[in-house]
Amino acid sequence: MSIGLRYLPDYSASNPYQSMLYSRASDVDVEVSAIAVDDLDALDPASRASIVHLHWTNPIVQRYTDPSRARDSMRATLAALRRYRQRGGRLVWTIHNVLPHDHRHHVLELELCQQLAREADVVHVLSASTLRAVEPYYSLRDATVITQGHASFLGRYPDTVAPAQARAALGLDPDDEVIVSVGGVRPYRGLERLADAVAQLQRTRPRARLAVAGRPGRGTDVAALERALDAVPGTLRRLDFVPDDELQNWMRAADVAAMPYERILNSSSLPLAQTFGLPVVAPDLGVFRDHRGAPYLHLYPARSTEGLVAALDEALRVDDRAERASAARQAAEAYPPEAMSRGFFQQLLGALGLTPGPSGHQ
Repeated sequence: MSIGLRYLPDYSASNPYQSMLYSRASDVDVEVSAIAVDDLDALDPASRASIVHLHWTNPIVQRYTDPSRARDSMRATLAALRRYRQRGGRLVWTIHNVLPHDHRHHVLELELCQQLAREADVVHVLSASTLRAVEPYYSLRDATVITQGHASFLGRYPDTVAPAQARAALGLDPDDEVIVSVGGVRPYRGLERLADAVAQLQRTRPRARLAVAGRPGRGTDVAALERALDAVPGTLRRLDFVPDDELQNWMRAADVAAMPYERILNSSSLPLAQTFGLPVVAPDLGVFRDHRGAPYLHLYPARSTEGLVAALDEALRVDDRAERASAARQAAEAYPPEAMSRGFFQQLLGALGLTPGPSGHQ
């Protein structure tokens, strides 16, 4: 039986997660394509098994500044999804964040998530922490939940440069101790705290260098961040999108990947660091807590600058740094994108009671 899966919103141009998740769809005879919110009513589930897969909720409410327009969009989208399900379609919702980062219209977003938790035929979570994290906001107790975490990026980004070449390309010295943060620059990522922590670390580790790369997003006080980075001697920065072929320079030049989030549920930065074999410094929150005990992971109390300084120092000091880096790479190799995709479709189709077509295999 051929199955059609339509997903929204389509962020695949800047985020490889969706293409990774659906990479083995053809193995189970699932045909995948993107759809816009406004096109839901055009779907015809009667023609074949049909699934709508909603990822981030931002285009429903958060694209509007006017609260009344945001509410109208929420009501219209929920009504369209209900009509789709009444026609025989299935709804799957992936919870990437408890609520969208730095969102507006808090009450509306809460209502939307509460409705989706009730309406979705299947709720997909990326980490065990999700069930606890969302409980104060909306309940998943009565939902059909499947868990499939974020895979590594193995094979998705160029990885051909040696560390010495990467450092030369970025103007870093061989004996620098490089702490990297790569990804969209948003307030929740804690980069000003990281800058303060590295400045303190330089008192005892004068070769410590901070490297920050990523495009600022909505709500980011770029001037304040620039001031914080200026206060850290020797900081390297690129406050813009990093092309795929240049990402390897930032990752291969680094000794440690820092993820000093003020709050977090899931993170693509963790599997990215694993892919490039980097030890990770992160708060004891969300998905990082789920990985507690991994040899490449150095956790610290969330929102503690003192704890962040200590974790960075430990990550740079340990004698077995090479072994820890190897463990990170092994974690990436153990869970490549293809494994995530196969596991996702196996769980999803099983939860929906759908059977792959005769050409499919798992």
